[in-house]
Amino acid sequence: MNGEPEIHEFRPGLVSGNGSVDSGPIFAAVYGTLTGGSALSDPDPYALFRDRSEAMGWLTEERDGGLWGMNDAGRGETGSGMAAWFQVGVDGSNVERTSVPIEPLLACAADVVSWMGDLDLDAVQVLVPTGLANGKVLASRRTPFAFDEIDVVDRDRMRATVDGGQAVDLSERGEAIADRLSDQNVFTAIATGAEASSRARTLPFDDSFWVGPPHRPAVLDGTLPEWSLAIVGWLAAIITDSVADCGVNTPIVVTVERR
Repeated sequence: MNGEPEIHEFRPGLVSGNGSVDSGPIFAAVYGTLTGGSALSDPDPYALFRDRSEAMGWLTEERDGGLWGMNDAGRGETGSGMAAWFQVGVDGSNVERTSVPIEPLLACAADVVSWMGDLDLDAVQVLVPTGLANGKVLASRRTPFAFDEIDVVDRDRMRATVDGGQAVDLSERGEAIADRLSDQNVFTAIATGAEASSRARTLPFDDSFWVGPPHRPAVLDGTLPEWSLAIVGWLAAIITDSVADCGVNTPIVVTVERR
C-alpha cells in the first residue's frame, strides 16, 4: 500500500517460501549464547542457510532430489535464549527413500551459527513429521562416529524429551523407545518417569503449527561422548526413527538439553 514494499515477517511457525510442505515442515531451534561476533557485517540466518543448502545440493528449488525447500529462518527474540531457528519444507517422495533429513539440517544450521559467532550450546529443539519415516530402520543409525575411545568420565549428561502433543501420549513408551536405541553405544539412554516432563523447554511456535499443546512426553536421560550440534543432530534422527518404529506416524517434538 502507498507504494511501500511488503515487509516479510520472520517468526517460527509461519509457512512461507517455495519449499514443499505437503508432508509438513521440519523446524529446528538452536538455544545458547553467541559470543565473539561475526566476520560478516550483517549475518542473516535465512540467507546463510539458503546459500549453504544450495552449495551442499540439499535445496530442492535448485536441484532435483534435494532434501528440502526453504521456508524461513531467523534469530531468536531477545531474552528467549534462542540463538537461531530454521524451518524447511520436506518432499515426502525423497524422504521415503532415505530418512527424515534431521542430520543434514542441523549440520547446515551448525555452519550458519558458526558464521554468526561462537556458540555455547544449551539445547536443540526439532519438530519433525514422524509419519515420513514409515517405521523403517533408516540410514541415521549407520552414521559412523569415532567416539568409542572417549573415556566414560568425559561423557556429557543430557536429557531428550519426545513429545507427541495431543495426538499421542508418549509417556508410557519411553522404555520401548530406549530399547530401540540399544543397538548403538554412542548414546546411553534410560527412560525416566513422566513427572520429568514438567521441566521441558517451552516451544517457540503456536500449538496450531503442529498437534499441540505438549502432552505427557517420553523422557530419556543419558550421556553422549561430546556435546555438539553434529552429535545432537544424529541423536535426534535416531530417536525419530525409534519413535516411528514404535508405530507413531504423527508430528513429534524432540528436545535435547545438556544437564
